[in-house]
Amino acid sequence: MKTQVKNMSFEKQQCIWMSNGILEYKLCDRNFECENCHIDMGMRHSGLTEDVDKNSPGFQHMEPDVYIQHLLHRLNGIHYSQNFLNLKNQITARNIFDTSFYIGLNPIVNMLLDKETEVNLINNNQTISAGDEFLCLNGSWGRLIIDSPISFRMLGKITDSGITQNNWICLAEIEQKDFTDSIFSEHSFKRMKNEISRIFNQKDLSSVVGQTMNDGGVYLTKISDILGHEDFQVVLKKLFPDSKL
Repeated sequence: MKTQVKNMSFEKQQCIWMSNGILEYKLCDRNFECENCHIDMGMRHSGLTEDVDKNSPGFQHMEPDVYIQHLLHRLNGIHYSQNFLNLKNQITARNIFDTSFYIGLNPIVNMLLDKETEVNLINNNQTISAGDEFLCLNGSWGRLIIDSPISFRMLGKITDSGITQNNWICLAEIEQKDFTDSIFSEHSFKRMKNEISRIFNQKDLSSVVGQTMNDGGVYLTKISDILGHEDFQVVLKKLFPDSKL
């Protein structure tokens, strides 16, 4: 059984907040582009997600095929943003003023990482050169080392471990000339997104459903567990082809 996005009418489709039982009425008017949804952002910042009963339907008890379907909706809603600079190795940079920038990870990466994944700065040197080991991602699926695609001067960490609510990891000073060879093009972004969508669509979830949903099995709560660690690593390799996994 391969996962396919079901051809349900818009009126019958439920966002993750409705599936969770938190919202009773459909409020979505953005065709499930959750990344651009003010309701989604408000709910995630409200702290209500921490109060969801672990025995209720929703995040924890979503069938694997429905969960993958929701991820595909979210993935389709993530576009090449003009609000920040898209850099190679899935790094993003948002200008604060002059040469000062926030540094973070691409929204697709943030969507895929569960909250237990640790995101740590490897290199605490004040000066980082392009190609230096920069970030380490640690999760149940394994460990990933990400090199910096750009040279910059570290101004300070935003978080010691993990990603902040706004997904920024550190502050940096970057000269305009250093962006020349580090930009991730819109064409490359779209191609990468299509490849990840294909992996989700082709995933055979029959074994997952059999192991977790029948006979009182345990529900899976992480994308890496639903896809399986091997397939999740395939997705990460699409995102980080030059990184050490």
